[in-house]
Amino acid sequence: MRELFALIELENDPLLREQDERVIGELEFFIEDATARLERALAPLVDPWENGAEWYWRGKPWTRFPIDSPGQVTRLLSDLCDKVFSKTPVLHNEALNRQNPSKVQVRAAERVIEALLTREPVANLGITGHGPDWLIVQTLLRVPGILREEEDRWIIDKPTDEQTAHVWAVMEEFFERAREAPQPFADLLCTLLSPPLGLRLGVLPVLIAAALRRHLPVAIVRRDRKPVIPLAGATFTDLCRHPERYTLELGPEDGRWEALRGILEERFDAHVLREERRRQPLRYLSLGMIRWLRSLPRFAQTTRKISEEARLFRRCIRRAANDPVPVLFEELPTLLEREAKAHPADIETYRETVAGRLDALIGELEAAYLNLLRRLDRFAVELFVSDEPAVPLDGRVALTRWAERIEARCRQPLSSLRLGDVRAEGLLQVVRSGAREAAFWDTLGRVLVGLSPRDWDDAGEARFYEVLAEAKAEVEREVLGLTTDIEETVEITLRVGTDGHRKYRFRRVNLSDQARRLLRHFQSTLEISGRPLSPDERRQVVTALLEYVMGDTDDEARDSGNPA
Repeated sequence: MRELFALIELENDPLLREQDERVIGELEFFIEDATARLERALAPLVDPWENGAEWYWRGKPWTRFPIDSPGQVTRLLSDLCDKVFSKTPVLHNEALNRQNPSKVQVRAAERVIEALLTREPVANLGITGHGPDWLIVQTLLRVPGILREEEDRWIIDKPTDEQTAHVWAVMEEFFERAREAPQPFADLLCTLLSPPLGLRLGVLPVLIAAALRRHLPVAIVRRDRKPVIPLAGATFTDLCRHPERYTLELGPEDGRWEALRGILEERFDAHVLREERRRQPLRYLSLGMIRWLRSLPRFAQTTRKISEEARLFRRCIRRAANDPVPVLFEELPTLLEREAKAHPADIETYRETVAGRLDALIGELEAAYLNLLRRLDRFAVELFVSDEPAVPLDGRVALTRWAERIEARCRQPLSSLRLGDVRAEGLLQVVRSGAREAAFWDTLGRVLVGLSPRDWDDAGEARFYEVLAEAKAEVEREVLGLTTDIEETVEITLRVGTDGHRKYRFRRVNLSDQARRLLRHFQSTLEISGRPLSPDERRQVVTALLEYVMGDTDDEARDSGNPA
């Protein structure tokens, strides 16, 4: 053996190869000769025809039958395997039943797993044809009795084959341990691959998926401590290749969980897609809840002006989107069961109590935005018309009455006044627009703070109250100045066609540098670009610009260049 090893080392030496090409041929001859001599020397030990070896099993000579031919060696090996792997099931699928099946077989197994996880049991799981996936269903599921027909219906349950049933029992023991604490899949794979079971790696994804199927509503598989949702065929393939990275947890499977699951499905069913319902309940329940929450106005998603229980419910929904297990099995039941614990065995009472508490929390979050609108109405009434004997019920009416009072006091139509403060001018424009009650606060919110109330948070609500009060004070101050201080007021009267006279009032101010530059640019533009225009066209351009600045023109008139 030393001679053979030395010759192989010389053959692999690149420097020796470069010196003489004939050396390689000579070395190959010597290696072949040394190999032949080594085989002749070992023949009495490994060739049963030589009768030069004594066979031992567990430290004792083998005496059951003589080992004097290759057939007897095969028989001996078969007997020993039967003893070591005494509980290995017989699975007649040589293409898949190996340590490293081909990619075609792996993909076929993944398709079978997808059918196991997402379809109701039917003949062949709905797989048609006679491809590798169909063969896997026959050999791994139907022949062992995992997929079978009982009382005119197909079921997936504990196999009828005794050896496969033992494998199933080992997996069920693993699942039961997973109810108490997270279990590493490496432990299960070690048991299934080792004596006395000795299963091959290729068949394990399908068998594990079939056994886990009935626990799917409460099962959570984690990869590197992160939940894998939803479970798919590729998950089980990777799980068997890298079991050290995966763990399994199972939640409680009792009447309370089934009742809670049914209630959640009823309440959030509209937010779950049909194809998603075929996946794990943990997946589609968490999706339905987070979609419902995101469908609410942003204010309802962020406000703290709700009860502590409603805020906790909202946090549970957000956490469930990333990790539904602790939320659906612990946090949410604790939140909803506070009044149901007096009747631990009465599932119907439990269901009614939990449903009532859940509906109350859902209703509180859905009403958060409506409560905001009511607070806006109350604030507007207190700010604008609190001294009136007949107090209006909504803010839009309150602001309209306030504007009417100002108009009566200044004896000038507010439509003729143009205010210098942007917020004050915006407030008057919204009041004059006659916006419908449903859109009034949306319009006013966008004008004063740049956001609709739907998109506020609590700070945005407080900021709006502050800006609204400031805008009110500025309106009253500027309107009073425009109607009493004639020297500081600019008044323009405009008549276009048969529309009658329109009068505008606004404050006289000193132009800033930016305003002066804009004026010079406009004058030079009109002088240069307006050379082909007639004097009347120039005057009409200026009139249209004036109406645009005064806010008395619509988009169509502005685009056409004709005054409204």
